[in-house]
Parts: sequence; C-alpha cells; structure tokens
Amino acid sequence: RLAVDDTSSDGWITNPPLNTDESDRREATTFRAKALWTPASVDGLSLSLNYTNIDSVTGDGRVLESAYPSQRITRENLQTRIGDEGDIASLIVDYELSDIWTLTSGTAYTDSALDSFIDTTRDETGGASASQFNSNDKITSQEFRASFQTERFRGLFGLFLYNQQRDTVQDATSIVGTDLALPDPFTIAQLFFMTPTPSELQIAQAAAIRQATVGLQPSFPVDFDRTSDLEIDNRAIFGEIEYFL
Repeated sequence: RLAVDDTSSDGWITNPPLNTDESDRREATTFRAKALWTPASVDGLSLSLNYTNIDSVTGDGRVLESAYPSQRITRENLQTRIGDEGDIASLIVDYELSDIWTLTSGTAYTDSALDSFIDTTRDETGGASASQFNSNDKITSQEFRASFQTERFRGLFGLFLYNQQRDTVQDATSIVGTDLALPDPFTIAQLFFMTPTPSELQIAQAAAIRQATVGLQPSFPVDFDRTSDLEIDNRAIFGEIEYFL
C-alpha cells in the first residue's frame, strides 16, 4: 500500500521589505508505504513493515499587530523559514507458536530534523537580528512480547528497550539598546573616577559621557551560541496474568 499527500499554500501575509505576498508560504509532503507478508511456508507468521517520510517548509505566520486586521503584513527583512523533515520506520512480527502461545516483536526507528531561521526583531534592523536553530532526533525502540491464553488463564510477558539521541545547535544574534546596557551616571562616575562617592560635577561628566556613547552607538549586536547533546535510555520488563472464574 502506498499513499502520498502533497499540500502547498501561497499564504496571505504581505512583506513589503522583501517585496513578497507569500511570507507565510507553506509546502508539505508526506509519503507512506506499508507491506504485509504472510509466508505460506511458515504457518502463523506475519510481518508488517511501515514507512513514513515527512518533509515540510513554512514561513512566518505572524502579522504586525499594529496594522491588523486592516492589513495582514510583516516587516521582517529576513525571511523566516521553519523546516521539518523526518523518517519513521517500524517492523511488527507476529508468530503463533501454538494454540496457546503467540510471540510478537515490534521494532521502530525515527530520524527527525528541525531547522529554523527567524528574524528575532521582526523589523528592518538588518541581518544582525537572525536566529538559527537546528535539532536532530534519533529514536530507536524494541519490544519483545510473549502472550498466552487458555480456558482459565490469559497473560503476557515482555521486554521493552528505548534509546533517544538529540543534537541541538542554536545560533542567535540579538540587538541590544546601548541605553539599556550602560549603567547609570552615578555608577559610571564611580568607575571612571575611581571613587565610591563621586561629586555632582563628576556625575554630570559621567552623564555626558554616557549620553555621547548612546548617541554614537545607539545599539549593538550580542551573539549567543549553544550546543547540547541529550541521550535517554529506558528499559522495562513487564507482565500480567488474568484468571477467569
């Protein structure tokens, strides 16, 4: 069995700085395949293989609140892009060992990636306001199960194994106002004149220095870089028995 779903949307948000009316354009494709095998040579055996691939890209669906609803616009000068791609595969094996016992094995694997590029200031301040995020997840799970049923009893015993590995990289640059970053004139005077109790003249001089600095450099970029690795391992033994009166 095969199935494909392909969806696209031109969007409804206009971006004047980038001269586009498809700022929130979205494209998504999903592919699914399933195969079932019941070999005639092995009575009671069935294998089911499933595979799914997902690939989607979307823009920014946020609008400028001050202009909405009369205008559906955004003023980003960097095109926001959010991409999501993943592969999911699973294999289920069932074997009727006898009239009483059934053995089942379930194996699953997922490999997914998230990639985003966002204009953090959402205006026309320039390339210094970009934020990029990349995350990759690999998940593997395995389950073994033995189940049985008689006239009086029904139950199962099993083992479950799970492993997840995630790698994340984040790179962001924010615009910080110099007026907010600089200390007050009193503190500047303490540092500049090296005195715990600066005079009024020294505080006034520090205020003038502060004002001149803000005038020359109203804002400045601050870079933020982070990488992280995560690994999760889970193991479980389970079982249950039911007795019919």
